[in-house]
Amino acid sequence: MNSTCENLFKTMNRLTREKKFWLFIFGFVVVLLSLVELGIFPSRARTNSISQAGMILSNLRQIEGAKEQWSLDQKATGLVEIPSLDIAQYLKGSRMPNAAGEVYVINPAGVPPVAVLIRRLPGFPEGTILRIDGEPILQGGAVSSAK
Repeated sequence: MNSTCENLFKTMNRLTREKKFWLFIFGFVVVLLSLVELGIFPSRARTNSISQAGMILSNLRQIEGAKEQWSLDQKATGLVEIPSLDIAQYLKGSRMPNAAGEVYVINPAGVPPVAVLIRRLPGFPEGTILRIDGEPILQGGAVSSAK
């Protein structure tokens, strides 16, 4: 046992200053990555939630574009109810998108679609209704000022 420690000590003494520096940096990076994986720094979860909110807004814009295309193809004017199956054919993958378990309310032509959050996202409690511009219409059961 004693000879093993002596051998390790002799090996460390033989390392150059530059090698010791890089060994220290490598150890530091391993510790930092371990802390991130353990969730000590919750930035990854927050980033995913923020990107989900962005995806919901992007999906609302795509649905609005699909509604406009449907209206042009059907030569519809005014407030016309649009079946969700008809809209789906104008969307990527021919189906309604879903980023974070939200439900989309298509609304008639000429009225922007909204998304109802089924679960909480950062800044938006469960049950929030989001408009296409990202502003909540209904937040946690309380109506906010609509523009």
